[in-house]
Amino acid sequence: MNNSLKILLVEHEKDMASIIKNYLLSCGYSTIVCHDGEEALQHFYKERLDFIIIDIGIPILSGIDLLSEIRRQNREVPVIFIGVNSHHSDIIKAFNNGADDFIYRPFSMEELGLRIEAIIKRAKNLEQIEHIFNFGGYTLDTLHHVLINNGVPRRLT
Repeated sequence: MNNSLKILLVEHEKDMASIIKNYLLSCGYSTIVCHDGEEALQHFYKERLDFIIIDIGIPILSGIDLLSEIRRQNREVPVIFIGVNSHHSDIIKAFNNGADDFIYRPFSMEELGLRIEAIIKRAKNLEQIEHIFNFGGYTLDTLHHVLINNGVPRRLT
């Protein structure tokens, strides 16, 4: 396992958050726990995060709204949603807003760990694909969404 990951866990049920956090810590992952979307967004802005796990039913700022804001700022950080009795429309919204995976409760911690590892492995493989293109006086970095003209970088959406 990649033990250098910093994971943000957003889970409103404190007992479940504790169980998941303890599992992630046992895997060697640095883990920050938040119990609502607003608190999670504050950590997202302050921390360099490698992975995010969001309970779809979090209070204050919904899981979908949290993901939308995260994706406005960062399209690369992997996100897994956790849900119980989720409506089909919620799952569709999660994926349409940029979720990488959705896991239903109850689930085993081993399954969660395997899903995290699979997503990280896929992300690392994508990083190895050529993503810098030069044309004319421009350089385009498709991985980081930056266009450089005469040494001046421009962030792209």
